[in-house]
Amino acid sequence: MKGFLSIAAALSLAVGDVSAHYIFQQLSVGGTKFPVYQHIRKNTNYNSPVTSLSSPDLRCNEGGLNGGTTSIVDVKAGGSFTFSLDTPVYHQGPISVYMSKAPGSVSSYQGDGDWFKTQDWGPSFNGGQSSWPMTGSYTSTIPRCIPDGEYLLRIQSLAIHNPGGVPQFYISCAQVRVSGGGSKTPTNTVKIPGFIKATDPGYTANVGFLFSREPFRSSLRTHPYIWIHAHIAQTRLDLQQLQVLHHPGPKRLHLLENRLELSKGLLCEYIRFFGTKLQHGGRETNSYGAYDMYIAAICLLPKYKRITRMSTVSKRCGKIK
Repeated sequence: MKGFLSIAAALSLAVGDVSAHYIFQQLSVGGTKFPVYQHIRKNTNYNSPVTSLSSPDLRCNEGGLNGGTTSIVDVKAGGSFTFSLDTPVYHQGPISVYMSKAPGSVSSYQGDGDWFKTQDWGPSFNGGQSSWPMTGSYTSTIPRCIPDGEYLLRIQSLAIHNPGGVPQFYISCAQVRVSGGGSKTPTNTVKIPGFIKATDPGYTANVGFLFSREPFRSSLRTHPYIWIHAHIAQTRLDLQQLQVLHHPGPKRLHLLENRLELSKGLLCEYIRFFGTKLQHGGRETNSYGAYDMYIAAICLLPKYKRITRMSTVSKRCGKIK
């Protein structure tokens, strides 16, 4: 009887663990929510996670290396998209969006090229406690300036809910064809696998004792930084504009882009984000890719030399707090 109860308890835990899994299974573009797995490479492990840091399955999940049977959806550069799940995200941990340009047809592309990150959702902090945006859908934007072509659009949930266990990756890849883009080649690219190491602070963080942002600030130095392109008119490049650009974080940068691109004399090549403290309205944003950032602008200015360091930006444009 005792043995039976032990087996029953083990089975109960196993069933509970499986029921806590989830999968990004639907894509929405241009106001249209497509059927399950339309334009998304179908995985072969149901809703189970990938746990090996050295496995190619980290790219697009188990069974997702080839997209020959997956259709491609047309998206506009600067347009929004949404990934929806079968059930809301159940485990604490960051949610990230990556893209990788296929050298030819994305249907045969295995994702072994360069990946760049475009979005992060992370914890918000209040009174020494952290909370995570665990929802049933996540909306982001295709970078406005990337070259036209076919891409893998990857969303990832890194579940770090179990301090005594191995972190879990919940992954899906959509196949998209970008049009109306620009000519800027993304920087801060990584290879998958290899983009995360077992010693990374963000990978080993204990969410039960997450009373500071340090593990996630440190993890930004190991994970790829968010790559976002922005244009600034020459006459607008001053302290105020730099503060406006880095203050709201990535979620609002695309709105700023829309307005700034209307100006003439587009000069700024890109803005790269690193980890320093960022606050907006006295409260931290809920994206760890946004709240702790160091703005390092590389701008091509007739007046100034190439700006590559924060100290240079401070001298040229005033002190940035």
